[in-house]
Amino acid sequence: MKDKDIQRGIKRSSNRQMGDSHELGKLTRVGAKEQPSQGWERGSNRQANRPPAAPQSKAYSQISTFIIAGVGSAIIAICLGFWIFMQAGGDEKKLVKAAAAGGAAVESPITSPSESEAIAMVKRILTLQDPKKITDDVRLGASKVDEVLRFFSEMDKTDGKIIGYDWLSSKDQRDIPIEAVRVTFEADFLKSRRLALLTPNNQGIWQLDFDSFARIVSPSWEEILSGGVGKATVRVLVGSESYYNGLFNEEAWSSFGMGSPDIDESLYGYCKTGSAVEAELKDLLSDGVESCRVTLEIQSLPGGGRTQFEITKVLVVDWVLPSESPALTN
Repeated sequence: MKDKDIQRGIKRSSNRQMGDSHELGKLTRVGAKEQPSQGWERGSNRQANRPPAAPQSKAYSQISTFIIAGVGSAIIAICLGFWIFMQAGGDEKKLVKAAAAGGAAVESPITSPSESEAIAMVKRILTLQDPKKITDDVRLGASKVDEVLRFFSEMDKTDGKIIGYDWLSSKDQRDIPIEAVRVTFEADFLKSRRLALLTPNNQGIWQLDFDSFARIVSPSWEEILSGGVGKATVRVLVGSESYYNGLFNEEAWSSFGMGSPDIDESLYGYCKTGSAVEAELKDLLSDGVESCRVTLEIQSLPGGGRTQFEITKVLVVDWVLPSESPALTN
């Protein structure tokens, strides 16, 4: 039997695009002389003396072909769907810890706002004057509604006119999803900036964290620098330092610089050599990092200078405190 005598109706797989159906084309009937030796004799209604082929073998062959084609289609569809899921699923969803009714932490999917959505959200929130809207759109923390409203209404005087918004993308803080927008002010040709940090509440609604936006410290910087206030909670920028003086010597202490846009003085923080606080701060400032935003617990010590403080605890990296934290409510 010569190959050219067989008419092939099945399409080559290389001509089919992904997603096309598995067409088998026109099936050409095979001539009698091309039948295998076990087939029917030409022009006869009787079988040859050779063992007959099963009459249903041709039907079974077609059914097997369709089954194989169907299974192949299913495998391709599953693989394609999985690839699409892996490409799209990771960027659009985040998992946020939400407090369940019984107090246990549960995971629920949270969709992050886009750049335009985040900026539009900050613009709208900073113009709020309705107390009800404040509770819906602002994460109050240790602040009260009337304090938030007063702060927003006085920003023109304290910071100047808003001249720009810049999206800084995700600044996730361990278990807290955060989207950051930098707000730029200008007053008397001088520019200043505040960070609008957005984070979802337990219902998945994104809110502006007011305490970090206002850089709230407790007690006030004036009280902290006057001395004798015990422990304080501060939102500062921290960097490596090498200043030692008086009580804080190089043998027993590690030195760090602390700063805030709300004060003109340079501050110095110290933690015991070999302590967990020292290890955490040095880890944050490794790999060439010059400074980072940190919320610290500090205290002044007898014999220390007015700008020198012991760092007793790293409350959280960045300026968004967990909602259950009592640090600023004591």
